[in-house]
Amino acid sequence: MTQKLEATAELKHASADKFYGFFKNNMNDLINVFPASFKTVQLLEGEEGSVGCVKLWNYVIEGIPMIVKAKVEAIDDDKRSLTFVAMDGDIMQMYKSFKAILNVNDGFANWLVEYEKALEASPSPDIYLICSSIHKSPIFPNSGLIKEEEHLKFGSSIVNIKLLPT
Repeated sequence: MTQKLEATAELKHASADKFYGFFKNNMNDLINVFPASFKTVQLLEGEEGSVGCVKLWNYVIEGIPMIVKAKVEAIDDDKRSLTFVAMDGDIMQMYKSFKAILNVNDGFANWLVEYEKALEASPSPDIYLICSSIHKSPIFPNSGLIKEEEHLKFGSSIVNIKLLPT
């Protein structure tokens, strides 16, 4: 059974276009923004910022090195929406399917994760919500998306991490 998890963050110091543009065109910079979490990224297929782009990510969650092969499934620039689908890797041991959708509206970024657990004991994927990581990183302000002195205000703006009805 497919389940959904959602997180919303208020964008206090980044325009919706700038935030969306970072995830569409500069997502590789996550290895510089979060060096403790994202180790390497390799473009395997397609073109950066386009549908069909496939990347291999090496990352660390709770001290455990992991990999994921993920594909950009959909892009809607008018709605500032990106859809990513996990194709292979460690995440697929926990989930039969895993899709992350980013929607950026004026003032807010919304992540929706649609997933199906591979095992009943598989955890909820809330740790994968990028909003959760953003507010914990002391170096995220260096990305230019938010002002360093306002980091704590951005961090406290995470709201509505919740399971949604299927």
